Amino acid sequence: MKKNKLFIESKSTVVEDFQTFLSYVESTNIKLTKTKEFLSKKDLRAINEQLIEPILPITAKEQQMDYPIFHLFFHLSLILDVLRKVKAPGGTYLHVHKIV
Repeated sequence: MKKNKLFIESKSTVVEDFQTFLSYVESTNIKLTKTKEFLSKKDLRAINEQLIEPILPITAKEQQMDYPIFHLFFHLSLILDVLRKVKAPGGTYLHVHKIV
């Protein structure tokens, strides 16, 4: 009998990278950008360095939306209520709400 191609025998790199993303947020005080309330380039670079398969270098002009995997992780975390944006004096921060 053939194996189902959708069956995953081990964690995929996307799942592991998502866990890396959440671990970074949990261990770092992340201040979101003022205009769109996205991750800063500094945080994008730091997360990228920790990924199993880092993406191309993050340039000075590119933002979170230019990196689909980071954009996906960010919005997925908010939609699943794993992360929340918290307004505080000095800006908006990203905090872990619950660990899955």
